[in-house]
Amino acid sequence: MQAENNSSGVGCVIAGIIILIFAFGLFSNCINSDDHTDKVSIVTAVQDRIKKGLLNPDGASFSSIDDTTMTKNDDGTYEVDGYVDDTNGFGAKIRNNYKATVKVEDDGYIISYRLQNPITGEWQ
Repeated sequence: MQAENNSSGVGCVIAGIIILIFAFGLFSNCINSDDHTDKVSIVTAVQDRIKKGLLNPDGASFSSIDDTTMTKNDDGTYEVDGYVDDTNGFGAKIRNNYKATVKVEDDGYIISYRLQNPITGEWQ
């Protein structure tokens, strides 16, 4: 009888550990999901802001969320790096890299950005 109690106790401990690991995994996914949601909303806001300055905003296509990087700075702002394919004045599609700085405010975002000249490589 004593052996049966020990084996069932071990089973309960193992089941408890599995439940804890599962719960921790769910919690971790929630954190990662929130980070992804923040990234999506910030990158979308940056792309909307950049579109306003393009020659053909309806024809522009931006880097995917996976091809766009976002890092959080120590001061709480975010740096967003990606690219936009846009039509130039001659009708050709040109890829421009962009760098944006985003400050999160209670009522929205403050966004500043620069585009890289595809020919000279200079940031404007």
